[in-house]
Amino acid sequence: MVTIVFPVRRRVGWLIVAGAVVVFAAMAVQAHGGNPSWDRAVFSWFHHQGVPGDYTDGVGWLMLHLTTLGEVPVSRVVALTLLVLMGVLRQPRAMVFVVVVPLLGAQVANELKPVFAYPRPDLVYQYEPTHTYSFPSGHTAGATVVWLTVAVLLARFLTGRIAKAAALACLVVPLLVALSRVYLGVHWPTDVVAGLAFGVAWVLTSYLLVFETGRQADHPGEPATAEPSGES
Repeated sequence: MVTIVFPVRRRVGWLIVAGAVVVFAAMAVQAHGGNPSWDRAVFSWFHHQGVPGDYTDGVGWLMLHLTTLGEVPVSRVVALTLLVLMGVLRQPRAMVFVVVVPLLGAQVANELKPVFAYPRPDLVYQYEPTHTYSFPSGHTAGATVVWLTVAVLLARFLTGRIAKAAALACLVVPLLVALSRVYLGVHWPTDVVAGLAFGVAWVLTSYLLVFETGRQADHPGEPATAEPSGES
C-alpha cells in the first residue's frame, strides 16, 4: 500500500505558504524602493571571492554547472521522469500536477518581471548577456517549482530511506541554483530570495489544494470510498 513518509500537513503547509508570501512581499518592497544597501553588500561579497569572470575551474566552474539545474532542458527531463514515475504508480492526479503546476508557475514568475522592472546587476563580467528584468529570478523560481514538486510527490507516494533522501536532496537544489545566480552576476540577492519564496508558495498552495483536502488528504494514493453506513 502506498503511504506518506513525511507529508506536508494542511496547517503547517499553510503556515509555510503564508511565510513565503510575506518574504516575497518584503523583497518586492525592497525592489520597488530601489537597490537596497544590503543587496549590494551581499552581491559585492560574492564577487570578491575568486576571480571575477573566471568560470573555467574552481568555484566558478562549479557555479556554472549548478545553474544548469534550473535551466529548461534539465527541468523538462526531471519533470518527464517524475511523470513516468507517477504513471507507474498509477497516480493520474499527480501526473496532471506534474504537468500543470511547474509549467504555469514558471510562466507566472516570468510575467512578473515587467511588473517590477527591476534592472539587472551592471557587471561587465556576467557569464552571459542578459537583457530581461531581474526581479524575481525566473531561473530560481523555475528551479523551485520543478524540484519542490518532485520533493513533495516523492514524499507523498514513496516510502523508504532512499525516497526520503531523494526528496531532501531535491529541496537543496533550488538553493544551489539561487546561489549560483548571484555568484554568476546575473541576479541580486533580492531576486533569488523572491524566486525561492514564489516557488515555495506556488507549489505548496497547489499541493494543499489538490492533495490535502477531504479524504484524499488522509488516504494518499488510494481512491476515495464511501463511508460504511454503520460508522458514526
